[in-house]
Amino acid sequence: MKRKLIYTIMFVLFCFVFLMNHISVSASGFDDIKKLPNQMQQEVQDLTKRNIIKGTTPTTFSPNTTITRGQVVVMMGRYIEQNGIAKVDKNWEEMDRFMDVPLRVKDRELLKYSTLLYDNGIFKGENGRLNPYNHMTREQMALTLNRLMVLARNYSLIDYAYDLQSDVLDIQKANKEARPYIEALNALGISNVDTFNPKNSVTRVQFASFLSRTIKLIERNHHVIHFEKTAEELGFQKISNVTTINKSHLHVSFSNSLLHIYARYDGNFAIDEEVLIEGTSLFGRPHESRLQLRNQFMQSNAFSIVKKYIPGQHGYINMNLFLMHSFTDAHYKLLDTGKEYGSEAGYLDKQGISMYFINSDSGIIEHTINGTVLSMKNEEIIRTPKTVHYRYYFDYQGVMVSDTDAMNHIGDKRYTVTNNGDVLFEGKVLKDRTFYYLPIIRPVPFHTYNDDFGGFTYTDDVTLQQILAFHKTDGQKSSIPRQYMHPKVLVIDGKKNIYGTINLRDATFGTFEEIKNY
Repeated sequence: MKRKLIYTIMFVLFCFVFLMNHISVSASGFDDIKKLPNQMQQEVQDLTKRNIIKGTTPTTFSPNTTITRGQVVVMMGRYIEQNGIAKVDKNWEEMDRFMDVPLRVKDRELLKYSTLLYDNGIFKGENGRLNPYNHMTREQMALTLNRLMVLARNYSLIDYAYDLQSDVLDIQKANKEARPYIEALNALGISNVDTFNPKNSVTRVQFASFLSRTIKLIERNHHVIHFEKTAEELGFQKISNVTTINKSHLHVSFSNSLLHIYARYDGNFAIDEEVLIEGTSLFGRPHESRLQLRNQFMQSNAFSIVKKYIPGQHGYINMNLFLMHSFTDAHYKLLDTGKEYGSEAGYLDKQGISMYFINSDSGIIEHTINGTVLSMKNEEIIRTPKTVHYRYYFDYQGVMVSDTDAMNHIGDKRYTVTNNGDVLFEGKVLKDRTFYYLPIIRPVPFHTYNDDFGGFTYTDDVTLQQILAFHKTDGQKSSIPRQYMHPKVLVIDGKKNIYGTINLRDATFGTFEEIKNY
């Protein structure tokens, strides 16, 4: 009796194992796809394992049978629902979306997923009809796959194929709406034929391959980020050249009036890169700007712009830049609107002007600055009035662009000033120009304590000789006095371009003795 029981158990186990093996074989392969290329077999098997596609029988796939629109709806719907890309309306059995897929239809999956795809814009139908039993054409498939991509990733196939080459020979035979997506499928390798035959019907195995390859693109941690601005938005009248900095993930195209940047991003790195833009400013002068782009916190959908200055704050202008010792008042005007604004009246001998920087989209701003120049005569201080008009605007990064020939390189990371006073460009000492070293704070009684230049540069009507005379120096390192109230020294060149400051406490040349009783 026991032996008979043991045989019975062994027979049941054998049947179970045989059944499991049989089910596994049926689920992972079909007899009629074995002569297809290995990649196609794997793509069919992948969709089968995902329960996205099923065979016509347990052992046959019928690869060369044309696929219907309704079958495509069901397959896409399964993928979308399974992967949480979109949810089916909980009332999907209460209101039909297509006249030819009524609520009473026998195929409940078709009703369910036609609701899902209609609600998410993947299948639009024609005159209120889905036509579920019509064959799907290859150009219709291209449009549908693109809508799936947009729903899943917020990017179209065109975004992913932005700079890739397409070689579809019969593209003119397709509807205009479908052409860019057919070319994108070809460029991305989802379609691997140069004759697409857009009007032909799609077979089951063709659709399985197209859908599987599109899903792989969707499920790759792969994004496309676009940045596009007009020259004027960036603070340029015209763009003449754009250069990526170092090894860049950025792809750049531009014209005189437009800059377009895009990057592919796979989630394994954070983009923090710069482009050097060259052209002319809104004043028509030579201008360049370093635009820093970042996908902060490895966000995939957009670039953030690293602003070097945040509008809305205020800053101080050192009066030495205007060869003044003090100011009495100032006001500014927005040239685009003609509106004028006054600043708080300064007191005599005030140490700098309080400038309220205007947001970068306010266009060109003109400041009128009234001040005084001090001199000594017979041991008396003589105050001579002086007025300066200064025009500027802020570019897209919040960097001030002045209507002057002189440039401010302080914010440009390519330029650095060493402790011994050498000026470096991209790490190499500049030897093709002469540099001058100016005390920011002059000895009493004519001093201006603030050392912030706020992006301003010397005006065109001021000469280098006047600047040196104002500071009572020849601009050489050896001429810097030992005693100062402030240790900063400004470095400029013969064209009045500003490069930065040196702190005499850290400098390897000269000495510094701070005057504290002033």
